[in-house]
Amino acid sequence: VLLTVFRVALQQMLNFFRKKNWNQRRVLIIGASDLAYDLVQNVKAALWTGFDIVELLDENPKKNQHKLPNFHVSKMPGNLEQYITETSVDEIW
Repeated sequence: VLLTVFRVALQQMLNFFRKKNWNQRRVLIIGASDLAYDLVQNVKAALWTGFDIVELLDENPKKNQHKLPNFHVSKMPGNLEQYITETSVDEIW
């Protein structure tokens, strides 16, 4: 019983922090395929996960832009390591 109460309290605390934009993990997705767009939609629908998808990178950023018109897709930079450091992302998918 105590374990259940602890888990519920922890989940409520994390939800509170995420609503305040705390405890967020910034995610960069490489590739703008149909799968990537489905992933963006699923993550945006599940805000409780704490993932904030910052950007998608692709060699041809305009090929599927119509699927998520309000989401930014950028051209793959020449120096990806430097770009990741400058944008301070937490995870790369």
